[in-house]
Formats: sequence, structure tokens, C-alpha cells
Amino acid sequence: KTNNTEDRIPTFSMAQNQHFFVTLDKLHQLNQKNEAKMVELQAENDVLDELLEEKEHEIETELTRLREDNAKYKQTIQQLKEQVAQKLTNALEESDMAMEEQGQRPEEQEQEETIEDTAQLAAEKEALNSALFDAHEEIAKLEEQTSRLEELEAEKERLASRLADAQVELSKLKEQKVAEESLELIQAKKQVEELTEKNEQLKKEVVQSQQEIGEVLISAKKQANRTIEEAQTEAKHLISSAELELENISNRARKILIEVSESRKNVLSIYDDLEFKVEALSNGTLLKEIKKKKQDQKLADYFD
Repeated sequence: KTNNTEDRIPTFSMAQNQHFFVTLDKLHQLNQKNEAKMVELQAENDVLDELLEEKEHEIETELTRLREDNAKYKQTIQQLKEQVAQKLTNALEESDMAMEEQGQRPEEQEQEETIEDTAQLAAEKEALNSALFDAHEEIAKLEEQTSRLEELEAEKERLASRLADAQVELSKLKEQKVAEESLELIQAKKQVEELTEKNEQLKKEVVQSQQEIGEVLISAKKQANRTIEEAQTEAKHLISSAELELENISNRARKILIEVSESRKNVLSIYDDLEFKVEALSNGTLLKEIKKKKQDQKLADYFD
């Protein structure tokens, strides 16, 4: 094509030659601009590609940490369940033992042990409340991590938007029409097509990555929400059960205290009566009273 153009140049007029070289110069300048633009877009695409890889790695790291935190949280909840069950079992065993030993121990010692058991149960309730507070803190951490994942997803969408803008710029370059094409322009067009094809492939990979990451994020978020709801429900149930058990034990302790008090009164009454009789016996009053009762009985029998 160049040889044919050179063959036709001698037949052109001066004005035609000047117009030809001006057009050729414009095409050359356009080609240089296109090359510069493509170099810029290529560099931007490389940066976007690196950023996308970094964000995917960061998201994967966050997801791994979230899974580990979820596992630790479930383990903490299980430990809390076991502790509550063990403490309730111990409290019931101690209460039963206290009931069995009621007739064998002094009343004052039994009363003191009942008060100590009540105080111990109150302390255990406080420990359970503290554990529930720690569980709420773990839940807040999980929510913060979920928010961080959402921010990463938004950053990924911004990168995808920038990639789409680069695709639009490449499409504009591809759609540009020129009156004549030189060898340099053909090469530039070829580079644009290759870059466009690469961007299309990258775009497909980004879309696929978005879908996969989106599904993982949605699944992780649902799992976190379910875990949080289950933990809250379980914690409330454990606290309610512990409070009910504490109330039952407190009622039993009050009942035992009342029985001990009544027993003490009866013992004191018997002791006072015995003391009175011993004192009367020592003074001779009781003997006189007995003789008087016998005489009264004889008189009553006589009249009968």
C-alpha cells in the first residue's frame, strides 16, 4: 500500500501533496494519542487488577476470621450451658443434702448453712449475668466484623465501577472512525481490540467473583444472625431457668427457717415448763400441789 501511494505522489499537485501530508500527520498524531491513551488504560487496568486481588484476599481473610470467631463464640455458649447446668445440679444436690441432714444438725448451724447457700446462689446468678454481658460483647464484635465485610463489598463495587468506566473509554476508542488508516492506526486498532478482549475477560472474572463473594457474604451474614438470635434466646432461657430455680430454693429455705423457728419455740416452751417444775419441786411447792390434788380427788370420790 505504501509503494502504491509513493507511485501516485508524482502525479499529485502541490496542494494535494500538502493535504496528503497534513492528513498523514493528523493520523500519526491521532495514533500517538491512541497509543498514549491505551498505555494509560493498560496501567489503570493493571492497578485495578491488583486492587481487585488485594480486596479478594482481604475479604477472604475477614471471612476466615469471622468463621473462627463464630466457632469460638459457639464454644463459649456451650461452656456457659455446661457451667449453668453444673451449678444448678450442685445447688440441687446441696439443697437435698441439707434437707436430709436437717434432723442430724443443730438448728443454728442449719440456718447458717441455708443462708450461705442462698448467698452462693446469688453469687452464681451474678456470674451468669456477667457471662451474658460477655456474650453480648462478642455479639457486638461479630456485628462490627459484618459491617467491615459490607464496607469491603462496597469497595469492590467501586472498583468494578471504575473497571466499567475503563471499558467505556476503550469502547469509545474502538468506535472512532478515521477517513484513512495507516499501518500505525491498524496496529493501534489491534492493540485496542486485544485490550478490549482482555477487559471483557477481566469483567467476566469480576462478575463471577462478585457473585461468589456475594453468596459467601450473604451466607455468612445469615449464619451470624442465626447464631446471634440463638445465643440470645438460649442465654435468656438459661437466666430465666436459673432465676426460677433460685426462687424455688429461696422458698424452700424460708420454709425450713420457719420450721426451725417453730421447733425452737416449742423447745423453749418445754424447757421453761421443765424449769418451772424443777424449781417448784426444789421449793416443795410442787409436792404440796400434788397432795392437794389427791385430797381434792378423794373428796370428789367421797361425794360421788
